[in-house]
Amino acid sequence: MEIARHEVIAAGAEAILIRGVFLGIPSVFKVRKPKGYRLKELDEQLRRHRTMLEAKIMRDAKQAGVLCPAVLYVDLDEATIVMEHIPGLTLRNTLSSKNTFLLRDLGAMIGKLHSVGIIHGDLTTSNVILSRGRLYLIDFGLSFYSNRIEDQGEDIHLLYRCIDSTHPNIYHDGVSLFNKGYTEVRGAAAAPVLKRAGEIYSRGRYRA
Repeated sequence: MEIARHEVIAAGAEAILIRGVFLGIPSVFKVRKPKGYRLKELDEQLRRHRTMLEAKIMRDAKQAGVLCPAVLYVDLDEATIVMEHIPGLTLRNTLSSKNTFLLRDLGAMIGKLHSVGIIHGDLTTSNVILSRGRLYLIDFGLSFYSNRIEDQGEDIHLLYRCIDSTHPNIYHDGVSLFNKGYTEVRGAAAAPVLKRAGEIYSRGRYRA
């Protein structure tokens, strides 16, 4: 697979992200790195499985109406996903008291995601891109399928914690707006999930 104008933009424990061009389209290549401490056959199997699962979840999320990068190509042998590059800044770097309304949009987005049984798994404002006035959800590397209230509540609880730690001055208004957007999408199904998220969050603060 050829990567034109390649540039490493991030390197994590599981994968590296490379910005380049694929078939003339500005793209991001997510490459899962081999793990030398695992048996080679097991390592290849795990990287293939996780690559395939992430690409499938991104496809299903997009079909559910969640804005996220389009998957352009998947190479299971190389454990690589080629996806559309979304220009913009992270919500972490743009969220303020002047645009807390964006959290209502994020709540609606996560409501759509949970409605089709997808848990993001790493729901932070660093994994949301504000591009041309719209929010895009990125990094589905820890995502999985589940309809359990516990899993959905834990997903949202992670966002609560993120807002509290990075934007404490807008925490209460921000969480209220997020919950409103989530409820608008999920209706009666939202109440037990948000209740569970609040319980987990309160338990964590009590321990702290």
